[in-house]
Amino acid sequence: MAEAERLWSDIEGFAAYSFNKSHAVEYTLIAFQAAWLKAHYLVEFYCAQMGTTKDDKLTVLVKQAAQDGIRIIPPDINISTHQFEPLNDVIIAAPLNVVMGVSEKGAAAIIKERQSTEPTIIEKTSGRGSKKVTTQTTFGPGRFVSIEDFKARVPAKSVNARGIDNLDRVGAFARIEPGQIASTDPRRQKDQIELMPAIADQGVVADRVVEIDDMLVDALEAIEKDMAQLLPAAVNCFIGKNPKLMIILDAPFNDFEELKAQYSYKTFVAPSLHAAGLNVEDAVWTWLLRRPLAKGESSPPDAEVAQCLPFLQREVAVMKPPVIVLLGPTVIKTFFPDIKRPADNIGHKAFSANLDATVIIGFKPTQIYHDAGKADRLTEIFSEAKSLLEDSAC
Repeated sequence: MAEAERLWSDIEGFAAYSFNKSHAVEYTLIAFQAAWLKAHYLVEFYCAQMGTTKDDKLTVLVKQAAQDGIRIIPPDINISTHQFEPLNDVIIAAPLNVVMGVSEKGAAAIIKERQSTEPTIIEKTSGRGSKKVTTQTTFGPGRFVSIEDFKARVPAKSVNARGIDNLDRVGAFARIEPGQIASTDPRRQKDQIELMPAIADQGVVADRVVEIDDMLVDALEAIEKDMAQLLPAAVNCFIGKNPKLMIILDAPFNDFEELKAQYSYKTFVAPSLHAAGLNVEDAVWTWLLRRPLAKGESSPPDAEVAQCLPFLQREVAVMKPPVIVLLGPTVIKTFFPDIKRPADNIGHKAFSANLDATVIIGFKPTQIYHDAGKADRLTEIFSEAKSLLEDSAC
């Protein structure tokens, strides 16, 4: 009995690390295989990886592919399938169902019709009685030749009018519709970022600055007046002399100094801002919560956020900034409710059709106090914003 207990004790102790050991071996093998495939079959590697990656992680892969010289082009109605397809060693065609409004079943219906060898015959009847006339129009088979051809052959229950419109807006029909701009034309960028956010993680070049005129001043004074009635100690936004973008923090650093004189701004924000070639006067600085966080508060209280949010929304609406940088987890979740972990999305860019602006996700600047390396990351974020502003001047 004693021998059995000793043996059991040995087995129990071994079990504490034997699984981890075998697990480590398997992961090492998988890592080696993946590295070999990436080194020898780069475009195929990315196609396979993208096909098994969730949308919220896909943007990271698209960026990595671009760094490796691989370009992802929008879907083409006669080329794309339900998965990422390599066209050559440097170009991948996005799947049809990456477009909003087109499901996997919709993509399958498109592919099935494209591969069909049977034509589609549409009959139309006009007139009555002896004047009744029936005409037949034949569509297909094979590759689609126009949007009309597509609508006649692909069932509306598979791809509805909205799905067709979205495909058209991203350029899926550009090769078969005379006069259409190419799917890669910069003029399609806004539609593609709106309708294919998973693979179009890039900002739209700024086409304006924040115009400070009498109308804007009057609108801001009205906002401040309304805010003062509800929040007597509210901190108003800071408007630089030449604002080109808007920077939104969770809360003001303090409420007794001008922004550029504040310790947290000078220590954690200004160095990265200046390194990116920007300065305090280049932005509108505003906040979700209209007071500094109290000692012991790690984030703005939900009730106060609900009170303050309408004022921030009004500021954005009247100033119409072309680029918005979010610096704080609460404001990030306010703009992107589906994001559960803002830290996993730092540097992510998304064009908002509602705001007509590119929104860039950053982080709370005071995190640099605990991790000095994040100063370089903040510089990258400001540099991304500046690149969008610079391109507009070209």
